[in-house]
Parts: sequence; structure tokens; C-alpha cells
Amino acid sequence: MIENTFLTTLGGVLNEVITVVLGLVVAGIGTYGAFYMKKLTDKMKRKDLINEVKLYIQFAEQANSFKLMSTQEKKETVMSKAQQYAMENGISVTQQELALIVETSIQSLKQLEGIGLRLMKINKLEKGE
Repeated sequence: MIENTFLTTLGGVLNEVITVVLGLVVAGIGTYGAFYMKKLTDKMKRKDLINEVKLYIQFAEQANSFKLMSTQEKKETVMSKAQQYAMENGISVTQQELALIVETSIQSLKQLEGIGLRLMKINKLEKGE
């Protein structure tokens, strides 16, 4: 009888311990998952911002309304619009980070233009023009 009571009490305690441990494990996994999702979401938002900046730069290079602007005025306009986009979409970015994104995007566009010009020259040479 004492043995039976002891086993029942031990079973109840083990059941409680297992419940608490499983609860802690599930909470830990949930917290880690939430942290990972936040990090992934932030990364995706930043990538969206970079893509948006590239679109602004392409527009600034092609639009007639930008032709009369200096390079610095174009950069400031792109920076302003990108800052607005970041704020509207909950993207945390400093002015320095944004300036770096804009400069990098401008350099990428110039490199792409340079590659395109070289390919055009090669094609013209191959065709004998």
C-alpha cells in the first residue's frame, strides 16, 4: 500500500516535471522561431529598399524632369524618396546606410552601362560595322 502510494506520487511528480520541461522547450522553440522570422523579415525589407533605390536611380537617369538636375540634386532626390519609402515600410536605416546604398546602386548601374557599351562595341566589330 505504501509502495502503491509512493509510485502514484512519483508518477504525478514525473508527469509535472515532464509537462514543465516540455513547456520550456516549446517556449524556447517559439522564441527562437520568432527571432529568426524577425531577422528574415528585416533582411527582406532591406532588400526591397535596395531594389526600390535602384528603380529610383534608373528613373532619375531616364526621366526628362531629372535631366536639368545636377548629379548631387539627383542623389538628394533619390535619398529623400528612399528615406520616405523606408519610413512607410518600417525599415530602420540610418542616413549613412542609405547614402551607402544609393552610392553602391549608382556604381552598379555605371558598371552595367560600361559592360553594355563594351558588348555593343564587340558586336559592332564582329559584324564589321
